[in-house]
Amino acid sequence: MPYIEIKTTRKVTPKHKAKIAERMIASFAEVSDEYVSGNIQLTIMDDCWSSFRKTHDQPSVYIQISPGPLTPKEHYAGIVEAFFRIITKELDIPQNRVYITVTEIQNWGYDGRLL
Repeated sequence: MPYIEIKTTRKVTPKHKAKIAERMIASFAEVSDEYVSGNIQLTIMDDCWSSFRKTHDQPSVYIQISPGPLTPKEHYAGIVEAFFRIITKELDIPQNRVYITVTEIQNWGYDGRLL
């Protein structure tokens, strides 16, 4: 189960959060795997205070992607590129104010057991 966490200094309405989530999940499915994308857990935390490259008075976004063991490593670059396109457009934040990390987590617990 992939986990995607988005933290932004922008204030985002619940409706807009749902739109962003839908677009990101759809892009994950296009770039990687539709079945895996159906299991994504995505969290958007807005209105966060953040110091980004020594500034805190400009909008920024941090995205952490934990793709899970079913996502091939060769898909990571495509997922990151798609997420850059979506988040810069949806939040009107310059690409150089967006930071994305991919963290591999091999052991996941779900439904009361280790997968």
